[in-house]
Amino acid sequence: QHHIIALNVSEHVDTTLSLQERIDAINLQGGVAILAHPNLRCRGYRIRNLIAAENYLGIEIYNSFLQKCCRVATDKWDAALTSGKRIWSFGVDDSHSESQRGKGFFCLFA
Repeated sequence: QHHIIALNVSEHVDTTLSLQERIDAINLQGGVAILAHPNLRCRGYRIRNLIAAENYLGIEIYNSFLQKCCRVATDKWDAALTSGKRIWSFGVDDSHSESQRGKGFFCLFA
């Protein structure tokens, strides 16, 4: 199954649901869905998945934990934007332990 970051949810979302059903379940709880590490070989997203899915906030284009095995997913973000999607990109730690924290961040110059 593809990984989804579910923010602001209070109940577990059934991971056996389809991608769109999980996004919808997150949204029904008032949460937001971010599609995680789209370039991960075994659990990544194909461009057609990103284009077909609806009502998600964005995709994780950078993941500090996976930086050694996966390229930055700007190609997937660009393809989704070109198709008409209006989604954000995220760069995160995707940490599963203390040693993986504090590596991914954005710097905005405005």
